[in-house]
Amino acid sequence: MSGFWRNWLNLWCWAVVLFGAILAAGGFAATSSPASFLLGVMGGIGAPAMEPPLRFAVGLMGALTMALGLLVLVTADAARRLGAEGGPIWRRLTGSLVAWFLVDSTISIATGFWLNAVSNVIIMVLCLLPLWRGGVLRRA
Repeated sequence: MSGFWRNWLNLWCWAVVLFGAILAAGGFAATSSPASFLLGVMGGIGAPAMEPPLRFAVGLMGALTMALGLLVLVTADAARRLGAEGGPIWRRLTGSLVAWFLVDSTISIATGFWLNAVSNVIIMVLCLLPLWRGGVLRRA
């Protein structure tokens, strides 16, 4: 993977971490406004009341989103260091992201948060583009 696509993927990872941090901040009353706003936009319902159960769920979702970005960052770095031997890791990483995409998007649509599914498509395209263009998904 060239430096351009590696940088693209690293930027994608850090953007996911930042988004997760915004959601994680939703776990606290003093910092929940941005997460509440995002939920309102995604569901077309206006900003929801951030009661303790929702605050917990959003905060936890943020922590997991941060972990997703960091895990992709670490896994991609490990696969890159392996060179040609990293192909199976790149493909498993991609499969894991596709599994996340399918589950998250299905739940989003089923619960009326279809705009989140649309954003998932954008997130996946922005992640798959450097993997595809960088040639790491090709079989040796």
